[in-house]
Amino acid sequence: MRVTKLIREYVEKSVAKAMPNKTIENCSIREEYLAIEDEIKEIAEAKIDAFMAKHKGEVRAYYGGYHYEDFEENVKYIKKELRLCLPCLRYKAEAKVEEENKKLAEARKKAVDDILINLELGGTKADLDKMIAELGKGE
Repeated sequence: MRVTKLIREYVEKSVAKAMPNKTIENCSIREEYLAIEDEIKEIAEAKIDAFMAKHKGEVRAYYGGYHYEDFEENVKYIKKELRLCLPCLRYKAEAKVEEENKKLAEARKKAVDDILINLELGGTKADLDKMIAELGKGE
């Protein structure tokens, strides 16, 4: 079968449908990220609160009662910063998904090239449909 522009576009669309890109929502790393984020928040805030409860008297004595409110504000600031830093985990998760999508794009291009070569070497429409169906099963 001679591969025309129309056949090439059909193969590319069919392969893209059989091998879709991953997103953070449909990737297992998303659940992993969400679980870690909540766990880190709980552990860190519990440790900060435990530290404050244990050393509150010492800190108050150190400041002599003055500026203790500043210290409590610093603790609130630390908790806020912790919450602001946690999205970094999501960025790492998204980078991992992006890396997987790059590999998938390479695999998709290779699949398209293989199918087109098979068609050029005498493949038929039935062979084309069979090759595309096999791609869908492989994922």
